[in-house]
Amino acid sequence: MSRWQVALNSKLEEYRAQLTRKHRQEATISEYERIVWNAFEAFSAAGLSRYPRSIGADEIAFLQDELYAHMEPLTARNQVAMVGMFLKRCGNPIVESLDLEWPVDMRRHVKWLDPMKAMKLMRSAQGMERILIHCELCLLMRRVEVKRAEVRDFRDGRLDVWGKGRNGGKPRTIPWHPRTAEELDYYLRLREEVNVAAMEFTAPLPEALLVYATPQRVGAYADTAIDGMIKKAAGRAGLAPDEVSNHVLRRTGARILKRAGVPLITIMQTLGHLTEKQTLDYIGEDLEEMATGMELSEAYMRKLECTGDGTKRD
Repeated sequence: MSRWQVALNSKLEEYRAQLTRKHRQEATISEYERIVWNAFEAFSAAGLSRYPRSIGADEIAFLQDELYAHMEPLTARNQVAMVGMFLKRCGNPIVESLDLEWPVDMRRHVKWLDPMKAMKLMRSAQGMERILIHCELCLLMRRVEVKRAEVRDFRDGRLDVWGKGRNGGKPRTIPWHPRTAEELDYYLRLREEVNVAAMEFTAPLPEALLVYATPQRVGAYADTAIDGMIKKAAGRAGLAPDEVSNHVLRRTGARILKRAGVPLITIMQTLGHLTEKQTLDYIGEDLEEMATGMELSEAYMRKLECTGDGTKRD
């Protein structure tokens, strides 16, 4: 066992003893231990903190957006709560201190957009919305990765992505999408206009990709402003406000790749996932894809029923 695993195991033994004193059932205690252990294993693999007292907002967001993203919201919420109870026992009330948001609609199929709706959203985007939606829908970037991105990260047909986590996050490099050059050219012209506006009151323009300049200030877009950009584009596309989010766009882009026949391992690497299972859980399967599988199965069985000359076997 590594050092952090030994430390975690010791804390889990203390937690087990506490739950036993409270007369919790053995099956319940074992399930708590499994969920906590899996969460910390995932933290370690993702380059995040592995020690209970240093777990922060980045790690909890990782649970919501990555590790538990394929689950029903209620199930994911319960698992985060179980991790939170363990952390609180270790003196870290981080989960309680965060105002976590959870979807109200529990249906699984609301987690991605239909490809036609995604195309309509792209056509409806204006201004800075275009590069934002392109990054999330076509380049499969997380919101935090778009926030961390700078113009210099786009170079020679490649994009350096700075993933989730502390100290700049875990990096990866992906190729441009066929539309990236066009979107980047449009964005650079728009950025120059913002730069001119910033120069009027001698304020330096941030290196961040998503920037703005008003008569009052110059700065990089915050989370709420980025969310607002997505909602505005969704409104023009005729989509419901709760139908589109940064996370939905990323998952939709990954599902489009899957439907286009892109190998799962390629989608995994583009997303920045650690395993193909994580990616498969993330993008999921819908009824339409299952029905297609049934049809392929039936076609195969019919083929087996026939001989080489097209007549059925006896």
